[in-house]
Amino acid sequence: MQHSPSDREIQHTRTGTPPAPVFLRLWRGLGRALPGVFLSAAYLVHARQGSAKERRPERAGRATIARPKGPLVWIHGASLGEVSQLRLLVPALQKDLGVSVLITTMTQTGADWVAAQLPDALHQFQPSDTAAHWNRFLDHWRPTVGLVIENDLWPTMLSATANHGIPVMMLNARLSRSFDRYPGVYRHLLGFICSIHCRNDAVAAQFDRLGYDRANLLVGGDLKAFGGALPKRPAEAAELKVMIGHRTTWIAASTHADDEPVVLSAARALKTQGGPLLVWAPRHPRRAPQIIAAAQAAGLTVAQRSQRTPIGPSTDIYLADTTGEMGTILALSDIVFLGGGFGTEGGHNPYEPAAEGKAILSGPRVRHFAEAFDVLAQSGAATFVNDAPGLTRAVTELSQDQRAKDAGRAAKQVIASMPNPIEAIVGMIRPFVPKAEAER
Repeated sequence: MQHSPSDREIQHTRTGTPPAPVFLRLWRGLGRALPGVFLSAAYLVHARQGSAKERRPERAGRATIARPKGPLVWIHGASLGEVSQLRLLVPALQKDLGVSVLITTMTQTGADWVAAQLPDALHQFQPSDTAAHWNRFLDHWRPTVGLVIENDLWPTMLSATANHGIPVMMLNARLSRSFDRYPGVYRHLLGFICSIHCRNDAVAAQFDRLGYDRANLLVGGDLKAFGGALPKRPAEAAELKVMIGHRTTWIAASTHADDEPVVLSAARALKTQGGPLLVWAPRHPRRAPQIIAAAQAAGLTVAQRSQRTPIGPSTDIYLADTTGEMGTILALSDIVFLGGGFGTEGGHNPYEPAAEGKAILSGPRVRHFAEAFDVLAQSGAATFVNDAPGLTRAVTELSQDQRAKDAGRAAKQVIASMPNPIEAIVGMIRPFVPKAEAER
């Protein structure tokens, strides 16, 4: 196994990489000195997520599956929000470059999505960020190229890949307040990145301020807008529509704890206005018990999808507490409230409901998707709401005439007008595959 280089050695392996700030030297040093502490924290995360015990060794970089022969592209994405951008990119890499694809995630939700949506790709959980664990991972998998989705840059991960001679790229990089707050940290980390694809000129300008070479930037096109059509089960959607009948419906999707009181208050207010059915798909189905308890305390009746409870005339909320069914759920209404905008999550991807032709509502705190929401709001496809009365009014207004359908058509037009970056990204990666393989 290769040794873990010091920060001084790392600087020499990547010409032009700025020196590591004190914080990063401390982080890497702690990882070398106390790998067991880092691993214990990773094991705790693994257990809390309900991940399979037999896959726990992956957190220490120990592979639980064999490496296939030939070139292998490794893609790292933190969780569901990152890997869900890969639905069309991974098949393009497999077809056009003839590579195997390995995806690592920190979370079980990301792992579940990969298993369901990209069955031809391999998956492992992300090792804890220590040299020992990353070296073990890289020695086994020997990636030809590494791709980091968005901005999930781990200091030791990057130094370990540099020590192994693996080129690493960033895909769909987004604006980050951290880049401007800690420029020294990110100048050092970006020294390990050979190429970057970013969504637009605003993101490119942030990399300019950090001194990143423009010649290595691919600018334009948001992978989140080209994740491919959400999988649907038409027969199940049709069955649900029969149970719903002629009732007006609206959807609350990908909600978190801070969104829940707003959604519940709006559902209670709307009940007094004729009782539209709320179809509620929380981001984390494990929130179901809390949602049910709060709904019942508010005098609302709940039918639970995981229990196959039928929708009846008196049902106020149909709780879709399952995974992998968002495409089926979105088929049930033209109005979608997208969660993540009332807490600290920074919003969720509005392009998925937009591609399905839905009118989109959200809370105001959507910093991770500000550009997407701005474009959709300007077209009349998306609306921000600041509180429960605002959500109640918005659902009521969109339920009138053809307003929701008009907003949905505008959303589809926005998607149709956007540049698709997948071909350019494959082209950016292509030169590294034969070069890297020739060196092995």
